[in-house]
Amino acid sequence: MKRKIFYQLYCAMSISTSIIANNHTNFHRYFWANYNHFSGNTSHAQDWYKQLFSTHNCVYGYKGYLTLLMDTKQFTKIVELMPSLQKKFIQDPDVQLIFVQALQKIKKNQLADSLIISLSQSFKTHPDIVLAAAQTYLQRKEPENALLTINGYLNNTPRRPNSFIFYFLKSHIYVQLNQFSNALDNVKKCLDLHPHFDKGWLLYASLYEKEGNIQEALSGYTTFLEISGLNSSI
Repeated sequence: MKRKIFYQLYCAMSISTSIIANNHTNFHRYFWANYNHFSGNTSHAQDWYKQLFSTHNCVYGYKGYLTLLMDTKQFTKIVELMPSLQKKFIQDPDVQLIFVQALQKIKKNQLADSLIISLSQSFKTHPDIVLAAAQTYLQRKEPENALLTINGYLNNTPRRPNSFIFYFLKSHIYVQLNQFSNALDNVKKCLDLHPHFDKGWLLYASLYEKEGNIQEALSGYTTFLEISGLNSSI
């Protein structure tokens, strides 16, 4: 826990250096705001941020403040700050994701969807943004755009273990498009990366069942049951 706190503080200090290095008082306030935040003392953290912003309009101080607002579920406050901060953090995907999530929490889904799709054009290799954009396209019933977004990510990033979720989502999209061969190819890639992903085995089994390959379907269902821990008698 202490290691995590000091790592977060190190990141916060790195962000703030270019703005408040010449003002020891503001640096002190920003440091203690972050320390209290990541120690779980959110009320004290908010007090330190209040002192910081009362004497210095520290733009980069807002990154830590927005994270604190998100953690304390002050979503309306985040949205109120968006007009003055969005352009200043236009190149910061983490802050932009906070804006998206805050909009979703207060049910401004149309604005959230527009923002996440716009972000997916700028941050094509950011996994959280790509995943959120693909899901937004699916909600809009635009599976082809969802596939383009996912493929853009997979084609431009190294193959990583957490890429399994993108292949799993691609498989589901191909099922919607009735392209079962492509769906099966992608769920296999998903399972290659994450062999213990129970939902992947369930999809694998159902696709083989559709093909009429009962032996592979049974093998898939058996693996799903073993991994998920459900009653094997099923």
